[in-house]
Amino acid sequence: SKKEEIGRAGTIREEIQRLCRGEIEPETFTTYKVTRKSEGGADALFGESATVPLSLVGTSFSAVDEFNFVAFLEESSKLAVVNFSIAGGEMFASLLSYLSSPYFQENTPKVLLWETQSVYDFNKGTEYDFRQAIPAVRGPCAGPNVLASRKLSVSTGAEGVTLVDDIKQKVTGSDYYVHLYTDNPNFKKFDIEFGYDDEDGELFPVNRGDRFDNKGHFYIELSDRILGNLSNIKIKNASVESSLDIQLCRRKAADVQNSDQLKHHEKICLHYPDDGSGPVRCICG
Repeated sequence: SKKEEIGRAGTIREEIQRLCRGEIEPETFTTYKVTRKSEGGADALFGESATVPLSLVGTSFSAVDEFNFVAFLEESSKLAVVNFSIAGGEMFASLLSYLSSPYFQENTPKVLLWETQSVYDFNKGTEYDFRQAIPAVRGPCAGPNVLASRKLSVSTGAEGVTLVDDIKQKVTGSDYYVHLYTDNPNFKKFDIEFGYDDEDGELFPVNRGDRFDNKGHFYIELSDRILGNLSNIKIKNASVESSLDIQLCRRKAADVQNSDQLKHHEKICLHYPDDGSGPVRCICG
């Protein structure tokens, strides 16, 4: 590999210059370029693992080519890496857009690495994001796990439309989730209202920004904090009109067993550069 010093004008620098009207020199950092010595192509470097790549989701640190994280990761892990990171997508945009895409369901990797910046706190304001990410891993439901399904059109406005109201069995907690699909890529912002038989309820906001790679699939897990039985689901405040396919799903029994085993998974954390001054990347698998 070879390295060189380059300057990068970050958004913080731009904002300081705008507010203070002063000139700040671009931050200088070392960039690396990795070259392969093998002449045998990807199979020679990665062996059989080349056909089952590692999927990477993350922030600008993974998405920007000058940071060269993908090449470092391939060199260290000896795995081919497919990069789905989104610059400027903050903590969850790349993870949610990847997990809710058909590509993930059709090409599930053996290893998924999620890079995120240390300034983000997993314990603050992330519940709604995790309640979309976890059911997205399960994907659309089928067979006896489909408790209700429907097709309808949604219009804009606060009144909303009832998605499901004929639930004839006990539905409560995170073993259940809603799957919505639309072929309209502009359908990105709406609220889901869950109503319960004890008159409790929840308004769940969904807002996919412009950087989100929207493939039209939405997954929303029911809350463990509400103990009543689900009686109806409504969609409100949609930003655009759209047709929807709706499923009310129960997760498979195998998923329950797998979730109990997560605590046994190994975590590997890498630092780039090697002195530990850069962001931490962790692999769980």
